[in-house]
Amino acid sequence: MFARQVHVKSHVHEFAYIWERSRLNESEMAHQSVLNEVLDIIGGIVVQIARKYLLIKPEKKSVFYLIVVFILSIFAVYVPLSNEYYFVQKDNILNKYGVKLGWFWTCVIVGPFVWYTSRAHGKNAQEAVMDLSRIVVATALWYFCTNSFVTFERMTGYCHGAKSSSRSTCYSNGGKWMPGIDISGHCFLLIYSILIMCEEDFELIISILHYHHVFHKVTGALIAVSCWFVTYRFWFPITQFPPMPFHQRITSTR
Repeated sequence: MFARQVHVKSHVHEFAYIWERSRLNESEMAHQSVLNEVLDIIGGIVVQIARKYLLIKPEKKSVFYLIVVFILSIFAVYVPLSNEYYFVQKDNILNKYGVKLGWFWTCVIVGPFVWYTSRAHGKNAQEAVMDLSRIVVATALWYFCTNSFVTFERMTGYCHGAKSSSRSTCYSNGGKWMPGIDISGHCFLLIYSILIMCEEDFELIISILHYHHVFHKVTGALIAVSCWFVTYRFWFPITQFPPMPFHQRITSTR
């Protein structure tokens, strides 16, 4: 009789344990379901915002960035800004490994994207390589412009306190190099990259507020917009060498 009671009690405890576990599992599943729904809603909102931004016409973006560079540059002239923040320092991680290597990251991201997009639209390898040549043209313009900035700054600068025609010999002779027209390479690189792949807005704002003269920053921005405009609105559409991106050819035929 006692053994039977013990056996019944063990079954009752086992049933209670199973019932409690099922309640916990149902609660966990309900919680997970709510969490998934919340994440789906947030993800949908982010995707919609991203679409609205990415589908803005490049012409509007270029005008917007020129206005932003000009306004923030004037703001930085008349409003004293602290240089103590981490992201303002030239050796911050975004500047050292992001902006300084900005064109490398642009090619690393845009290159594979152009290749796989071309292949996804049924193009063969040769046609995909032709699409990639747009990046080659952009790289050539980037190299030419950035080197021209350095040469132009060297030509317009001078050595104070010593007779020298170059920056390196000026310091070694005890003089101080007075920079000339130092066109902002940061503004050029970041806006040119943005117009190609819509990136790096944050570092662009830091560069505008804390570095270079207003004229230098606006000039860098104008050259970036000019390079994009000449290639993507004249060279590529007229010559079709390299061919225009797929989505822009569709838009132009409507």
